[in-house]
Amino acid sequence: FWPFPVIPGIVPEPIAALSADDSVRAVLDVPWEHLLTDKDAMFLQTAHEKPLIGGHVARRTPIDPARATMLQTTLDPTLLDAAAVDVVILHKRWDESGAAGIFTRQSLGEPFYEDDTLAAFRVPGADTAAQAEFIPAPLNLPVSIERSADSYFYAPESGWLELDAQLHGDGRAVTLWLDHMPLDTVTVTGDTEIRLSVPVSSAGYHTLTLSLEPPCLTPLDATLECRTVEIRQLQLTGFEPAARFDALALEQGVTLNAAYLPEMASDQITLWLWWLFDQPRTSDDIRFVHVQGADGQLVAQKDQPLGVFAAGEGQLDRVEIPLDDLPAGDYRITTGWYHYPDTAPIDQADGDSGVIELGWITVE
Repeated sequence: FWPFPVIPGIVPEPIAALSADDSVRAVLDVPWEHLLTDKDAMFLQTAHEKPLIGGHVARRTPIDPARATMLQTTLDPTLLDAAAVDVVILHKRWDESGAAGIFTRQSLGEPFYEDDTLAAFRVPGADTAAQAEFIPAPLNLPVSIERSADSYFYAPESGWLELDAQLHGDGRAVTLWLDHMPLDTVTVTGDTEIRLSVPVSSAGYHTLTLSLEPPCLTPLDATLECRTVEIRQLQLTGFEPAARFDALALEQGVTLNAAYLPEMASDQITLWLWWLFDQPRTSDDIRFVHVQGADGQLVAQKDQPLGVFAAGEGQLDRVEIPLDDLPAGDYRITTGWYHYPDTAPIDQADGDSGVIELGWITVE
């Protein structure tokens, strides 16, 4: 180990000069996922003195992988502007495949400074506000997963996105998670298509995870083979900002975490409810959705058990109610739970009525 390896402690002048440039709000250093990028970034920060998108704690950057991956993978000026990034610095030594360098040049043009180890780029101005974007991970589909796969997306505000996934497996259970909270569990047998409305509780970056239940383990016997699930398609599209996101807790461990209700309907209403269960649910626990006229009379309903759930599980609940022969007008939509044979709604945790008003729709 002697002589101890050293490098010159001099920051290139064009990068150091950023400290006097008030137009530069923050710096993004790529490739962010390399463990040494953020260390070099902090060295450069001693001279340019600008905030870093990725810092350093306990040997690695604490930045949200969803945020870092979306910024680096898209280099979208609107996302970079929303994150206050005005300069991107490419650390060539840690761009081992060269892919980050090629993409950065394609997206941002020629660097304003470059040497053997660094290339620094200005981010062009953004003409529009950031829109919803989705990055599936892994990027190259199809791919087989043994444990889990994370995908990332950006939403400009709270709302809903439509998930379209095509999976292939041999009777394997796959759980869908949003920011580490369970959405739904499906059994993948053969070619299986999943279409769900995914709730987005806030603006910003989010992680969508598909995980096998149980995950594959390292086999102790070479003759054993993991029953993987192949992801053949994974898309999030159709961002819809209309949403309810005031989580509402009922007694007996039921929480309505989010709900989507269309404003207009004709022959059928389709709504989405996201339930979380802090206590187990049985087939005697009934979820109800009621449609009432302006006079308060019940005109349509769907009362049904959603299944058996353990504490800590969740369920994305798609509800379709025919509206045949209903006259045009406004109708009130409510939901809640009761425990059969008692049909009285379970009260809210604060003691209020357990009949949750989702809102009103107009039947044309």
